[in-house]
Amino acid sequence: MGYVFVEAEIGDIKKQVIKKVKLLADTGAGFMVIPPAMAHEIGIEPITKIEVTLADKRKSVVDLGFAYVKIIGREAIVHALIMESPEPLLGTFTMQILGLMIDPVTEGVKPTRSFAIGLL
Repeated sequence: MGYVFVEAEIGDIKKQVIKKVKLLADTGAGFMVIPPAMAHEIGIEPITKIEVTLADKRKSVVDLGFAYVKIIGREAIVHALIMESPEPLLGTFTMQILGLMIDPVTEGVKPTRSFAIGLL
């Protein structure tokens, strides 16, 4: 299976600015990762800093904020790491919140359950 990219809408928690983006679905990442320039453009503000372990086992302190995300009709406010990354990432915590999983057959995402969270 190759890389899985997902079409998504992400924005600030008030949904005043929403941007369509391609996220790399990364089962090795917990949180969604948004590069700082994109976070600034959308209006995602850091609320705290947390220490994370990167793929190469280094530890780093990065900004954490909240973002609106919508994928295949499922939407929620989720934690997002604001840090440099070659691609914006869709992490497993966000997939679980939205009730999504990677489908290796279609190389996309699909629902794992019915979805009850809806935002106005």
